[in-house]
Amino acid sequence: MKKDNVIVIRVTKQEKERLIKKSQEAEMSLSEYLIEQGLERDIIIIEDVKNFVHELRKIGNNINQLTYLANSGAIRTVYLDGFKEDMKEIWTELNDIWLLKKY
Repeated sequence: MKKDNVIVIRVTKQEKERLIKKSQEAEMSLSEYLIEQGLERDIIIIEDVKNFVHELRKIGNNINQLTYLANSGAIRTVYLDGFKEDMKEIWTELNDIWLLKKY
């Protein structure tokens, strides 16, 4: 939907600074932040989510390496069935949280 309507509001310098800071913490533009707040939608800020995702990717890389070694015959047994399900659940929950944050 094309956004072609403008709303002008007046705020103090301190209010503007606080709003900009909060929008940055939410990783949103000021406009996105104000619209979400004005429409009474929850804005979820997840601290260090990038570090969390990075660690999950490293774990995934290790699993891929183990799988490669098992498939090439370098190691004989790797039991990852339960672990794969746990990882899938973690990624699903993380995606759900990320979607809540975005919308």
